[in-house]
Amino acid sequence: MVLNAAENILKTSSSSVNPDELAFYGNRVLKANEKLISTLVKPTDTNDSVSFTLAAVEVEVFMVGPKVILDKIPRLDTTNSSVDIDLIGIAKNNNETRSTAAVAFMSYNTMENLLKPDFFNTSNDTIKSMMSTVISATLPKTTNTKLTKPVNFTLKHIKEFDPNGSLSCVYWNISEWIVDGCSVLKTNSSYTVCSCVHLSTFALIMQTSRPSEVLCAVISGVLHFLFLSGFVWMFIEAVLLFICVKNLSQISSKKREVLSSGFLCVIGYTVPLVVVAVSAVVDPKGYGSEE
Repeated sequence: MVLNAAENILKTSSSSVNPDELAFYGNRVLKANEKLISTLVKPTDTNDSVSFTLAAVEVEVFMVGPKVILDKIPRLDTTNSSVDIDLIGIAKNNNETRSTAAVAFMSYNTMENLLKPDFFNTSNDTIKSMMSTVISATLPKTTNTKLTKPVNFTLKHIKEFDPNGSLSCVYWNISEWIVDGCSVLKTNSSYTVCSCVHLSTFALIMQTSRPSEVLCAVISGVLHFLFLSGFVWMFIEAVLLFICVKNLSQISSKKREVLSSGFLCVIGYTVPLVVVAVSAVVDPKGYGSEE
C-alpha cells in the first residue's frame, strides 16, 4: 500500500511544488521504500531471494549466509536495469558475526518526476534529460557494508540516444545529482554500463546543447528590426500625409529636398537598427528563448 501510495505522489506532486519540496518528497519516498524492502531480508545459512513488481517499483533482493557455496551471485535484473555486485565478498567480510549479507535492488518507474535531471548542476548551460529509470541499491541488515570491488549497473536507455550528447552516471546526494565515485564504463545506442564505488540511488543523465540558440536569437533580432521598421515607415507616411493635407498643394522644393527618398530611407532603417543594437547590448539574452 505504501509503495503504491508513493506512485500517486510521483504523479501528482511534480507539477505543483518547487524544487526544494520535490527533493524533500523524493528523499521521503526513497527512505520509506528502503525501510520497507529491508523487512524482506531474513536470516539464511546458504542463500535466498525475493522479487516483486508493482506499478511504482521493481524489487530484487538477494541474501547470502555464512554457509553459501556460490562463487558469485547471479545478476539482479529489472525491466530496464541490472546490477553486478560482489555480495559473496561482502558476506565473507561478515563471517565474524555469522550474519546474513543482502543486497536490495530497486528500479523506480516514475521517480524522475521528483528527482528531476535539472537537479544535476553543471557549469554548462545545457538541456538535461533522464536517459534511464532511477535505481537504488542498498545492503540492508548487513553489518559490514564495505564494498570489495566497484559495482556495475547496466541501464537501458528510455529515450532516443543522441551521439553528440554527454552521458553522466550520477547518484542522488540529498538535494542534487552528482558524479563523485561513478563513471561510464561502456555505452552504445541502447544501454550504458556505469561503475560506482559506493551504493546509493543512481541514474543516467544526458546533456545536450540547446538547439539553434544563436539562430533563434538572430531571427528574433531580425523580426524586431522589421517590426520597428514597419512602424517607422508608417510614421513617415503619416507625416507626409499631414504635410500634404495642411498645404493642400504639392510639397515645396525645399521640403522635397529635406524629405528626399534617400533621407527617408536613412530614417526608416537607421532608427530601428539603433534600437535593436542598443537592446542587444543592454540585454544580450533578451533575444531568443530557452524553450
